[in-house]
Amino acid sequence: MEDKSLDRIEVLSEKIVTNCKLYRENKNLNTLATLKSVVELTLKEMEGFVASFD
Repeated sequence: MEDKSLDRIEVLSEKIVTNCKLYRENKNLNTLATLKSVVELTLKEMEGFVASFD
């Protein structure tokens, strides 16, 4: 379970970087919405991962 969460966090983090670059290039609101969604998903995944140690 731990490795699966770490893998998911890694993939989502890469998507954040990709969407940051895309937004920087085109300032498109759809890209910004996607970036926001990916950041929110990443935070939830990270919270779940950290909570698994409590």
